[in-house]
Amino acid sequence: MKRLFVTMLLALVTLCSYGQSGRLVHGCVFDAKGIPVEGAQIATINGDVLCCTNQDGTFKAQTSALMPDLIITHDGYKSKRVTSDGSYLVIKMFKDREVYPAKRGFQQQASFGWWRSDDSYNAYSALRFSYIGGKRFNDYFFAGVGAGLDIGVSNTYKPKAKENATYFGYYGVEDADGWYDDSTDLPMQSIAIPLFVNFKGYFTKTKVAPYLSFSAGARLSTGKKLEIYNESGNYDHTLRYGAFKPFFEVAAGVSYHKSADRNYTFQFGYYTHNIKEFEGYRNDFDLDNEWSHGFSMSIGMTF
Repeated sequence: MKRLFVTMLLALVTLCSYGQSGRLVHGCVFDAKGIPVEGAQIATINGDVLCCTNQDGTFKAQTSALMPDLIITHDGYKSKRVTSDGSYLVIKMFKDREVYPAKRGFQQQASFGWWRSDDSYNAYSALRFSYIGGKRFNDYFFAGVGAGLDIGVSNTYKPKAKENATYFGYYGVEDADGWYDDSTDLPMQSIAIPLFVNFKGYFTKTKVAPYLSFSAGARLSTGKKLEIYNESGNYDHTLRYGAFKPFFEVAAGVSYHKSADRNYTFQFGYYTHNIKEFEGYRNDFDLDNEWSHGFSMSIGMTF
């Protein structure tokens, strides 16, 4: 009887000891490239921390939890169990994609770019410096207003060259009825001020975040006079144009996260603007609105 009591007591102590320490679990943790991950935390599903991995990625602990209930975590990683052989685990860790939340509220952007559009008769192009101020509502949407400076590069009106502001009639081709006609795209002012609204939609919160941009506005400049002369060289009348030319731009770009307060941008897009086309029949000359289509590109910085 005494022997039976001692045996039962030893069994109870052994059972209690096992309940406290449980079984041995051990293994190793590697990253996706097979490099050991030091400091990965081994815990149970209820949050009890057992141990952390060593410099060589190995770990060893006693636990009463089942192996499927073990949680392996590490800052910047997500884990995936690869193999399990008895109580030995091999864990592969994958780098989590880092996120860069946008600074919300008032945001500014300064940029430098170039746009070009082609029509049947001329190619229009200009350098553009622009500033946009607006609000970043969240990680994905921005809206603002902008202003800039356009410096014409091709097909621009040079005020010192008077002939660019003068048109002599009957520079055309005579048709079967003896009528002359002409169709000419008039040059833009060499200096203009674009005023516009801008919207941007961002797709991700990554270090390099792609986005779409839409701008709509008008290029403002001083009006231009076009003097019309008849076939005899006598003054007929004057047409005015050039003070207000609408434009639209749709672009795709990327934003590079440099710091919490500064990003760099690059974008390439479709650009269209309104031009004036000079058309005439004999002494009946007039200006028509036409749209010229092309592309744009710019680099900039948000802050």
